Amino acid sequence: MTDGSVVVLKINQSLDRSSLTTTFAPEYEISLAYERMEHQPDKTDKRDITSLCWIHVPKQDPILVFSKVGSLHIWSAPTHTRPWSGLRTMYLQTQMLSVGSSALSPVSGVTYAHRKDVLVVSLADGSFHVICNLTTAPCLDASSPEVGLSSKTLSKVARGVFVKVEEDPIQRVDVNCINGMSSYDDDSFYLWIHE
Repeated sequence: MTDGSVVVLKINQSLDRSSLTTTFAPEYEISLAYERMEHQPDKTDKRDITSLCWIHVPKQDPILVFSKVGSLHIWSAPTHTRPWSGLRTMYLQTQMLSVGSSALSPVSGVTYAHRKDVLVVSLADGSFHVICNLTTAPCLDASSPEVGLSSKTLSKVARGVFVKVEEDPIQRVDVNCINGMSSYDDDSFYLWIHE
């Protein structure tokens, strides 16, 4: 919504047989019903929403992820399949990769690695941010070694790739602006577009 709030609607679509048709060639109509859900992710704060997506978790209800400048918001409706519900807000930290590095950059990609239960987010400034334990206790960059991913490490790898593939020598003033990021092969690989 334009006031910075996020609203979740439940939408039901059904195919109904028209009462005016014959049995030989029945006609159908699509009916639509929607309702505003009781539990809502976010209230009005007048800040623009810069990205929004649903994360589909195997055998659980989806988790809503949205961002505003400098922050990432994770929301889960009340459920019996997850130990947490409600809104969690994470304030992103600047990864010092270049003079253009800023945690205030817009989100350019979001992907969920379900085997490690981590959310990986890229920003337009070329940085990556890792949210660990998404389904159990979301936190920014846990130090647990079994996860194997960290914001700092992924950001440095992305910067290293940028330095390696560009023809001209790269300096600290050169920003590796990421315009899109996704994962491939069950999060074994991360792909991104940079300029």
